[in-house]
Amino acid sequence: MPLQRKASTILVVDARELRRAAMMGLLSAWADANSIELIAVAPDDAVEATEANANCRMVVFIVGSQSIRARENMQWIKVMRAIAPSAPIVVISDAEDGAEVVSS
Repeated sequence: MPLQRKASTILVVDARELRRAAMMGLLSAWADANSIELIAVAPDDAVEATEANANCRMVVFIVGSQSIRARENMQWIKVMRAIAPSAPIVVISDAEDGAEVVSS
């Protein structure tokens, strides 16, 4: 049976492999049910992954306990906006600070 290409892709971006795997596990059943391909990459690989999957419909960027406003994270968000300009970017942070939550 030939492999079917899924209509949409969601890119999961996280520097930590274990967190990427956890997010993939969380989203996989939903993605399969909706014919969405999940691709998990480290930030350094996001550009290449997006170029290979022009149908990127969303980017999930996990920053963990780092500040969303950290210079490196803000630079990555700019890169993700440039490589997937029409895709929403969901930023997931462990921070509980209200100012941090609404900062982006």
